Amino acid sequence: MPIVDDNPTLIKPKSKQVLVKYLDLIKFISLLNNQALFFCRLDILEDKFEGTTARKNRQLRINSWASSNRPKTFNSPTSKEQIINNVNNYFEFEEKLKSLTLINCWNKSNNESAALWKIYSDNGKGIMIKTTVESLMKSLQYSSEIIRISEVNYIDYEREEMLDGNTMFPIIHKQNAYHYEEEVRLFHEIDSDFNFTYNWSKEKVKEGRNIKVDIDELINEIVIGPFTPIWIIDLIKDICLKYKLNKEISLSKLTLPIESFSD
Repeated sequence: MPIVDDNPTLIKPKSKQVLVKYLDLIKFISLLNNQALFFCRLDILEDKFEGTTARKNRQLRINSWASSNRPKTFNSPTSKEQIINNVNNYFEFEEKLKSLTLINCWNKSNNESAALWKIYSDNGKGIMIKTTVESLMKSLQYSSEIIRISEVNYIDYEREEMLDGNTMFPIIHKQNAYHYEEEVRLFHEIDSDFNFTYNWSKEKVKEGRNIKVDIDELINEIVIGPFTPIWIIDLIKDICLKYKLNKEISLSKLTLPIESFSD
């Protein structure tokens, strides 16, 4: 199934936009071996603001409940206490929704980031795969899952209000502190009926789910990290040969001298 573009709240990236993903060697091998992108559960990420609504929205929601514009999905409250209770219930609903939402993250970039090399690729001893929005979408066109794509909007969760009234808003927002990532996010909801009955304990991988992807369509170029030992460079070339991945392989521009490893 092609990536679904059915919600006006999503911030659709341009088709020619270059996207990159920084990986350590184990995750790169896993990508090739499984022929799948790993979508991680939103509720287990280090950033606990992920998938939540900004605190400033609390009063906005209280005001909405007290007005004629209050959400129609709940019974009309008759007291301030009931209004606050309903608002609290809705925040709890969003927290439960996080465990049903899986994401796969990319970075908008025409240049390398020393910070991202350090954070996501074992201090630069890894690889970066390059693609475009168009290639990424094509690589998932035969997936059976419903997948959406959006740029991430960065806000101050303490001082700014978030757009409200749609369960996708919390998914496509992050704290300002992560603005340097310039993230484009794929996401998949495993229970669109919001029954909250999915049992992760039955899964072999409890942290998320692999979703099949066309690797050849996905990867346009492979860049080897600036601090990668020579023996690992040879290993990466052998791995690509094993999986018949005939793509350009080059050294990071943060490595001196700059040279290509393409045959």
